Amino acid sequence: MRKLLIVIAISAVLSACAVSPSAPPWAAHVSYDGQWVEVLDVRSWHSANTGMELMLRIKSNAFMDRTIRYRVLWYTEDGRPIKTLLGKWNERLLKPGQSIDITESSPGPKAADYRIEIED
Repeated sequence: MRKLLIVIAISAVLSACAVSPSAPPWAAHVSYDGQWVEVLDVRSWHSANTGMELMLRIKSNAFMDRTIRYRVLWYTEDGRPIKTLLGKWNERLLKPGQSIDITESSPGPKAADYRIEIED
């Protein structure tokens, strides 16, 4: 009986450790490993005029003004990068606690996926 209880207890501990928190839905499209910005939302949709559109909503968790750099890298349906000037780094000033929306348009209808890189 005692062995059975030990096996059950070990099984319970192992199964509890195996459950990992799920990644946020935006994690597949955003690269950020800093501590001052919180990604609130990422949305993308297709537009007949420009191809793909996206909106990134972020919030500053800093105690003072912070300048972040960001860029969007675009990819074709088969995963090849699209070379464009739109992939250059942009800067935005964030005040403490401020939330901002960053919107970007793809370089054309061939864009099927994207990656947003953020540095602070």
